Amino acid sequence: TVVGDVIAWADAHEGTFVLMEISHCDGNMDNAKEKCLGKTQEVMSQLGVKYLKCPAPLDISLGEAMITYALPGGGSALALDSNCIDENWDSSIECYLPGSDCTTDSGSAIPFSQFWNYMAKHSNTTEEPRKDVALLWKTQAHWQWTLKSISRGEAKQSCIIWDESASNLNQRVADRIRAGHFRHFNILQVDSVCNHGPELFVALREHAMKKAGLPTDQGVWDHKVDLSDNEFKVHDDGHSVSVNSTIVFHVMAGSKKQHQSKLIWMEALGEPLSNLAVVDSMGNTLKHNEVNLNKREEWIEFWFAQPVTGPANYTVHISFTVSNAICSLSCNGKKRLFLHAEWAGPRAIPTRRSVYRLTFANEAVATELAADVCVERGQECQFDCNMPLGNQAIEVAYNGSHKFWGFTLSPGNMLDKVQPCSAPIRATIGTGQRKAHASGF
Repeated sequence: TVVGDVIAWADAHEGTFVLMEISHCDGNMDNAKEKCLGKTQEVMSQLGVKYLKCPAPLDISLGEAMITYALPGGGSALALDSNCIDENWDSSIECYLPGSDCTTDSGSAIPFSQFWNYMAKHSNTTEEPRKDVALLWKTQAHWQWTLKSISRGEAKQSCIIWDESASNLNQRVADRIRAGHFRHFNILQVDSVCNHGPELFVALREHAMKKAGLPTDQGVWDHKVDLSDNEFKVHDDGHSVSVNSTIVFHVMAGSKKQHQSKLIWMEALGEPLSNLAVVDSMGNTLKHNEVNLNKREEWIEFWFAQPVTGPANYTVHISFTVSNAICSLSCNGKKRLFLHAEWAGPRAIPTRRSVYRLTFANEAVATELAADVCVERGQECQFDCNMPLGNQAIEVAYNGSHKFWGFTLSPGNMLDKVQPCSAPIRATIGTGQRKAHASGF
């Protein structure tokens, strides 16, 4: 079903929140509305999603809602009856009016004049709307429809999606949000979000950051990562590791980026990053800071060769070597080696695809360490995973947001060559009580 597909998508994307509004649940039969709502409750329960009718506990933050209505895979979803949402529907906000329509004017004629007045009425008030009422509320930033306007639109061989595109409404709304024309939003409802959706996303994110007192030039959601490809090559000493990361950044439309950071969260405290190099796909050596692993979280900061204006991709290659990157720990009483590379978590920058590849300097090292390799993703440390080794490499890949804390390996004859893991690492990876954090890019 469509609803099932939506929930499956949310469940597969950690850090996302899907809100489904249940409306127009009615019919011509006796007690049609009650029967419809009862069936909705049954379907949502079968799909593992909470369905709320108001009064309901809605006076919580988005973060609290994501935790309360979390799905098993890490995303979150909630079905909400329409009586929990103030729709702010205004039938007069039409594209087609006598003598004027939204697809041919410059954005200042009657349809737009009425539209901007509606937007100001609901999203530019001095006081925040419904501040003391536990209801959600909408600003409907799209054209409404009546029988007359539908007939006029069909006469022009148009439709809802084409009217939005021809009037450039989503782009205009995004521009005005970024220009500071509106003070408040709760739910912004639009048509055809595929048209200038990224611009709306950036505009709303900046709006929220301004309200929170955060600098908008440090926003993390005006770009995403299309690909994060990471190789960890274990040297023949059994504890030094060379890292090669290729990151394809996608700068969203309406944004400009030049500065970026890569989190390096590894076990080798006090160790320098040897041979650190940061270059782009055109061979330009990028300005970057020098890094010593003197605490658990360090960042490689770097600057693009030129500012990148979206929509555009920019590829960066990072390479370095860490001595003593592999440590030893006890995993449920069994000795294991741990390559700690905590580089991805559910609140990291949205990432389309990530690849983690464990390779070995030679066949002898692979024979020692690769007999039993496990991927650690925040659960209690594992063994007996026996991941397959091909061409002296073990590779895992994930689509969307995910967790990745590193690899545990069989110790072979290397235990006396590696240092014990630090106490914080032993406490967290050994007990499975790790807490999600903002690791990532």
